[in-house]
Amino acid sequence: MRIFSRQPRAGGAPSGHGRSLHFALVSALLMLVLLAGGVLSYIARSSTQASSTGLTPFTGTISPLIAHSSLRGPADQNQSISLAVGLRPRNADELTRSAQDISNRTSVNYHRYLAPAEIAAVFGPAKATYNALLQYLETSGFTITHEYRHHLLVNFSGTIGQAEQVFHVTINNYTAPDGRVFYANTTDPLVPSSLVGAIQSISGLNTATHLYHPQIARQMLSTLASQHNALTCPGPGPGNPGTPISYMTPNQTATAYNLNGLYSAGDHGEGQTVALFELDTFQMSDLTNYASCFGHAHPAIQTVVTGKGAVPSDSGVLEVELDAQLVLSAAPQLGILRIYEAANDAADYNAEWAQIIADAPPVVSTSWGDCEQNVGQQEASQENTFFAVALCVCPAPIHRAECRRPRSPAFCYRRWWHNSHVKHPGNLQLRNRVE
Repeated sequence: MRIFSRQPRAGGAPSGHGRSLHFALVSALLMLVLLAGGVLSYIARSSTQASSTGLTPFTGTISPLIAHSSLRGPADQNQSISLAVGLRPRNADELTRSAQDISNRTSVNYHRYLAPAEIAAVFGPAKATYNALLQYLETSGFTITHEYRHHLLVNFSGTIGQAEQVFHVTINNYTAPDGRVFYANTTDPLVPSSLVGAIQSISGLNTATHLYHPQIARQMLSTLASQHNALTCPGPGPGNPGTPISYMTPNQTATAYNLNGLYSAGDHGEGQTVALFELDTFQMSDLTNYASCFGHAHPAIQTVVTGKGAVPSDSGVLEVELDAQLVLSAAPQLGILRIYEAANDAADYNAEWAQIIADAPPVVSTSWGDCEQNVGQQEASQENTFFAVALCVCPAPIHRAECRRPRSPAFCYRRWWHNSHVKHPGNLQLRNRVE
């Protein structure tokens, strides 16, 4: 629309000046109204697009690390991606109370554990909800890679392009402040409205989360990297953590951690199983050589690989072996040392904890962690659910009836580990039962 006005006549006011000005003002206001209406209409369409298509945002998936990282560009659409969906437990409040009561000596539910097979029926999602999630993922073209009997997590895989299309997100590559390259979603995913309330986490849309061992261990182990294949059994070491070529033999460990009194009382971890949560692999020969040098028994050392990604084999190998050797030295009569390992990303991290809960080993230890500001709320919430369930399940292979006997020998060894199995600063331990 073009608006014309008459040129003013010489020596006087323009003819029809008032009408032209009035017309111009009205036209301008009309254009503003139309423009504002269009903007509001666009916003309304954008905000209702999800609901009109039956999709709702699942919030809390954007990594805090993005704000401190440099954008490199779009991620490769054809790159394979491993993902996991965590489902909210049924009766979440009851799960929290059970986790508290089960270790409370004054509670009527003290030591009243559930068998691993019962977790799905008591705290798992409704069967219809679980099946609906599987159907949604499969019809979207994803491949289900693993399920668990507790039904609290589903692992699946696809490509980045597929994840972007299904979840309506954009995934970019970034460089973190420490130089590590990762990919991450820039917006929260959209999921069916009928499922969003049942979902607790969607992991794998980013690889921003990267867990570490305590720095003290990495500094100490870096000086020993060239010696970890040595076959000669060493004598007592200097025992000065953090100094070059420093180590401790099992006898020194027993003294440092006040284990000799337990040994004198006949507590050596006889025949028990200890699990380690690891995000790196290890060399089996290093552990068998260690057991040959210092072990009074030769426990079965088992490896359980979880998740879909490749397990790292970097400098973290030495830390995994340190974790294992400390267990072997502290429990000289250990029956089984079970080492769980997975790729160091959020999806496989959750997959490893989900597998540990399904297997229900009696004792689990881990020394991996990260700064809280780098961990998203959904990841912390998912981890809390896993830990609460772990506290409520009877450890395999102990029969549930034995779990319900407060003074059975099964609980004696758990108390032993609670008092003695402590590692370097920063260690986070998950114990299924604590007396």
